[in-house]
Amino acid sequence: VAAVTIGIAVDDTTVFMVLYNQNLKKYGDEKRALEDTLLAEIRPIFISSVSLAVGFGTLVFSNFVPIAQFGALSAFVMIVAFGTELFITPLTLSSVRLITLWDAIGLALRDRLIKQSLLLQGLSKFQIRRLILMSHMRDAKAGEQIIREGDAGDKMYLVVDGEMSVSKAVNGERKAIAKLESGDVFGEIALVSSQPRTADVFAVTDAKLLSLDWKTLERLRRLSPFITSKLFLNISKILGNRLIETTDKMVCRL
Repeated sequence: VAAVTIGIAVDDTTVFMVLYNQNLKKYGDEKRALEDTLLAEIRPIFISSVSLAVGFGTLVFSNFVPIAQFGALSAFVMIVAFGTELFITPLTLSSVRLITLWDAIGLALRDRLIKQSLLLQGLSKFQIRRLILMSHMRDAKAGEQIIREGDAGDKMYLVVDGEMSVSKAVNGERKAIAKLESGDVFGEIALVSSQPRTADVFAVTDAKLLSLDWKTLERLRRLSPFITSKLFLNISKILGNRLIETTDKMVCRL
């Protein structure tokens, strides 16, 4: 009974988890990914579970007692598996982040990202891969504006690949402030305060960005406390450096 029915139930669970992982990468939001996965999978799972339960149930009418018992137990397990698939699996997935071994191995990391990024200091390659895969990646096209000066925001970004340009409007003219490459971060002020964005950020080339907000950091804190503690320490160092740079600029203007 276990070999047959659990094997079938695990197949449904595997399909559910694969689709959920795809939706999570697509939307970057656990709730929306779970809702879309449930809407897409509830009908086929219901039909397959009920059909198999009815099929196994017909064996109850067998005159051979072991076959009748096998049919009854298999039908019961299929119904229980359907209930588990409908309630337990979504509840479990809502509190974890799926990371496949293929994703972890296949994620390419630039040497500059690993060696020079202040945000990733103290993390191993595997921990960096885990951080990236547990967070939300955003693709940016060349010329796309990522941040607009004056807008409200609650995310900071890590440049995983590509180049970004930071600029600010001064007396009606756009003045370039900085050029960002793989490993650099921006938007950290909005993450820790309610201040509006202080500059515009454009993608110079096609780029990959890792976005972090408090919701993501809270999930990371639950699942990987060590990685999160390192992130908080590194974010505080980055903010300290920004404060020093701002102070030096103010002194130079005096």
